[in-house]
This record gives sequence, C-alpha cells and structure tokens, in this order.
Amino acid sequence: MARRGAGRRAVAVAAALAAALALAAAAARGAAAQAPAPAGPRGQVCASLKRKACKKSPTCKWGGKGAGCAVAADACDAAQGKKLRKKCRAVSTTRCECSLNPQKKRGKCGACAAAGAPPNPSPTPSPTPSPGCASCPPLSPAPSCPHGAGPGERAWTPIASSGDGMKLAAGDQNGNIWTSCDAGQSWTERSTGTPKPWHDISSSSDGTQLAATALGGNIWTSADSGQSWAERSVGSPQRWAGIASCSEGLKLAATVRDGGIWTSEDAGKTWKERPTGGPKAWDKIASSSDGRKLAAAVLRGNIWTSTDAGETWTERTVAPVTKYWFAIASSSDGSKLAAGESDGNIWTSTDSGLSWTERAVGTPRDWTTSRSGIASSSDGTKLAATTLDGNIWLSTDSGRSWTETFPAGKPDLKWQGIASSSDGAKIAATVIFGDVWTSADAGQSWSPPCCL
Repeated sequence: MARRGAGRRAVAVAAALAAALALAAAAARGAAAQAPAPAGPRGQVCASLKRKACKKSPTCKWGGKGAGCAVAADACDAAQGKKLRKKCRAVSTTRCECSLNPQKKRGKCGACAAAGAPPNPSPTPSPTPSPGCASCPPLSPAPSCPHGAGPGERAWTPIASSGDGMKLAAGDQNGNIWTSCDAGQSWTERSTGTPKPWHDISSSSDGTQLAATALGGNIWTSADSGQSWAERSVGSPQRWAGIASCSEGLKLAATVRDGGIWTSEDAGKTWKERPTGGPKAWDKIASSSDGRKLAAAVLRGNIWTSTDAGETWTERTVAPVTKYWFAIASSSDGSKLAAGESDGNIWTSTDSGLSWTERAVGTPRDWTTSRSGIASSSDGTKLAATTLDGNIWLSTDSGRSWTETFPAGKPDLKWQGIASSSDGAKIAATVIFGDVWTSADAGQSWSPPCCL
C-alpha cells in the first residue's frame, strides 16, 4: 500500500510539472506574439544594434536583455547610461533636461526629456503627413514629375536644391534619401539598401546629378535625380562629412572628419585624396560653379581654400583665434563666401577667402551643428542660415545685415540643413524630428509638404 501511494504521488507530481511547463510555453508564445516588430527602417536599424552600439545611437534606446534595442521617443529619450545628467545636457538636436532637479549639474537625473515635456514621453508614433496642405502654393510641375507623398516628421538633416529650386533631395539621419520634383510639395523615398547616417548632400544645377555622404560609410551618387543610387568607395569606409558639386555635377569635393579632402572629376566614379598637411577635423565644403574654387571648414581650426579644383590648399586665418567652423557657402564665381561658427557669428569674404569680416546678428548663436548650413544665391547677395537654438536668418546684402524668419506660429524649431535656388527666391530647410519646410518668396513665408 505504501509503494502504491508513493507511485500515485509521483504520477501527480509529474502531471503538475508537465502542466506548468505547458503554461510557461504558452505564455512565452503569447509574449512573442505581442512583442512589437521594429517599425520602419529606423526600427530595423535599432533592432539590429547590440547593447553598446544602441546606447551610443542618437535615435535608439536600450531596454534590457529582454526588450533589446528599439527606437527612442526622441533625441532626449535616447540619452542613457552612466553620467546621464551630463549626456542629457549634451544633446545637440534639442534642449533636454533631467526630470530630477533640472537646474543642478550633479546628482541623479531621473529621466532625460525635452525641456517642458513630461518626464516619460510616450513612444514616437508612426510618421504622419504634415498639416497645412491648403497653404501650399499651386505650383505646376512638369508631366514627368509625378506627385509623391507627405513624408511626415523624420530625423531630417542635409538637403540640396537644383538651380531652379524645383528638385530637392533630403536625407533622413537614420533612414533613406527622399527627393521632390515639385519644390517640396510632395516627396518620394529612395532606397539605398539599408538606412544610413546621411551627413551632407550636393546637387548639380539641373538636379540630375546628386552625391551624398554617409558618416562612417561611403559616398553615394545618382545620375537620375535620385531614382537610383550607386555606392562609391575609396578603398575603405571613411567618416565622410561635407560634399560639394560644380554646376554640371562632374567635379565633386568631399571632406573626411579627422582625415583629408578627396576630389572627383567624373561625378564620383573615381576619387583622389589631396594633400592638406595631415588629417584635420574637416566639416562642410563649398564649390564655385566651375568647380575650380573650393572652400572647406575645419572644426577647431580655420578656413582652407583652393583655386585649382582641390589640387593644392591654403589655410586662411579668419580670426585671431581658431573657431569651430561648420557651415560654409559660396557664390557661383567663388569670390563671395559665408561661414558660420559655433556659438558665435557669421563671417563673410568678398575675395575668395583672402580676408574675412565678422557679421554680428544680435547675440552669439549656435549657427551650426555638424548638419546645419548656409545657402547662397548665385551672385552671393542672398544668404540664408539655420541656427539650432533659434530660427532662420536671411540677408539680401551679402551678409552685411540680417533678418530673422520662421514659419507662422512655429518659432525655435530645431533647424538643420538649408538649400536655395540660384536666384535665392526658393529656399528649403530641414528640421530634425520635424518637417521639410519650403519658401517660394525668399523666406518671407513657409509651407510644409502637402498631404496627397
């Protein structure tokens, strides 16, 4: 009887264990079914990152071993890890603050969130078309330009324009390149394989030849206004920064962060590295229409110029002390230049960079981040510059005086890249985690993309 009772108890225990295992398996299957799949290209990029790379990404957030890497709600939400208070203050694309004692410089941070926002923002929803479609001007593109779509809010960074301002190309910081053939009313996403951290983009005058740099990758070029792209390598991936094009799009010049300057004479098919006296923290670069005159900006340095399509370079001392130069623009003949410094002013030159004049625009401003810019009309009289901590500033006298502008009811957007038509009448500018805004009246009024 004792052995028979023990056997029955053993059977009961085994049955209970089997039932528990079945319940656990069902729960795991249910959790897997409920786990959200990566949404869109940015979600796929984040999901593929390991913990260390995820924590360094400006758009992803590590949720632990179980959750993995996912898209952050915004740039503030992406700040994570040790020394969070310091990282939260260091976010350059928006103003962030700690939820615990935001004014203090030390101590626990809590959650890093946009200034004035709730400490625990909800996850970023899928991109939605921009409002304000009725405000778009009734432009009439050519029959060869089919209407695209409203791209919605994205991590927009660089942008380039054709001479007439009708063809635009803009890069999503962790996505693809988008193109417009109707002056920004509608857009079409162009795939280059996996999403890339686009840093700069250039366009020929007719808008057919495009070239774009990907930080830590290669240069990509298009000969059909962005419909298809070809990857161009110089032997190994580089920290590509700025890129500039001549009017025809054949002569290109590109800079490498903590590297050198490379030039191409065949629309990017082949490249040559040019001597500049050793590696430098190069950023943006500008070109004259014929590609002969070039000007490049150096972080923690000076402006360098070339008059022979980049074969030789000369350092130009702009100010008594070196500055953090980011953006630079050139007139068609290369004689008029405009450059922006971090936390300072805009400087202009009328002699191809031989001498420079500081142009004060009120208080010093953060005119540039590594993806902000300055745009110039062909004659160099009309300038437009983006500032991360304010609005867009315009000049109609080659930079001697400036006026502030922004979309109605939307001051202090986080502006990034800017591009202009040859006559300066059409301007397009990007906002990170925002829209691409365009103006058809030299910056007096602004419109987002239309909803189609």
